[in-house]
Amino acid sequence: MGREVAKQLLHIDGWLDRAAEIVERGKDAYLADDLLQEAGGRRQEAGGRRLADDEAQ
Repeated sequence: MGREVAKQLLHIDGWLDRAAEIVERGKDAYLADDLLQEAGGRRQEAGGRRLADDEAQ
């Protein structure tokens, strides 16, 4: 496995851990926390850009 792929997998693993924490807290806690919603939106945008960049290569 290449270094770049390993870094991406670590990033995804961290994101999944964070997502699990948010799910554990519950939907109401997520909707009540503007910072969580902002971070979630930015991660989705960044992930979409990264995926598009990877597909273009």
